[in-house]
This record gives sequence, structure tokens and C-alpha cells, in this order.
Amino acid sequence: MFTLLVIMIWMLLVDFRLALVSFAVIPFVFAAARLFQSTVRRAYRDIRVKLARINAFLQEHLSECGWSSCSAARRSRPSGSTP
Repeated sequence: MFTLLVIMIWMLLVDFRLALVSFAVIPFVFAAARLFQSTVRRAYRDIRVKLARINAFLQEHLSECGWSSCSAARRSRPSGSTP
């Protein structure tokens, strides 16, 4: 924050009018950043919810179809036999 303040003072000392024009853009940049932040946060949350639903669906259906019994059958084979 201190560095930004020093840069702003330096800009005012070098060219007062150009510095004021540059500073006039700052509120628009902050507004655009805030809008982008809220949009991205909402999209990220939606993606996480959809991914959680997919994971739950797969967990339920893979456990129902005997995925664990397939694993148990694979473990019960002698180690030298081929599938």
C-alpha cells in the first residue's frame, strides 16, 4: 500500500493533469474487478455443486452394481493365475 501511495505522489509531481486523468479510471477498474469476482465466484460454486452431484451419483451406482464384489473376486484368485 505504501508503494502505491509513493507512486501516486510521484505521478502527481511529474505531471499533475496526466495523473488526475489516470486516477479517474481507477473506480471503473475496481468496479470491473468486483463484477468479475462475483461472476467467477458464482460460476466456481456452480461447478463445485455439479461435480459433487456427479461424484455422489458415481459413488452410489458403482457401489450398487457390485464393484466391491468384483474387487473381492479379484483378490481371491491365486497370485499366479491370469484373468
